[in-house]
Amino acid sequence: MYKEKTRRETIETKSIINLEYAGFIEENYRKEMWNWMNLNYRQKSFVYDFTAKIVELNY
Repeated sequence: MYKEKTRRETIETKSIINLEYAGFIEENYRKEMWNWMNLNYRQKSFVYDFTAKIVELNY
């Protein structure tokens, strides 16, 4: 039988999807950042250090 979803269930489902999506974005962003930083480490070590500081603040 089809059951009408309650408001709370709908919100929970949406937030789970959003969390997974955010995790996916974040993971890819971090991969991209590490690749970029490894490629440009010698030329742009200051950017590397700056980003490392941001990562430390966020985790």
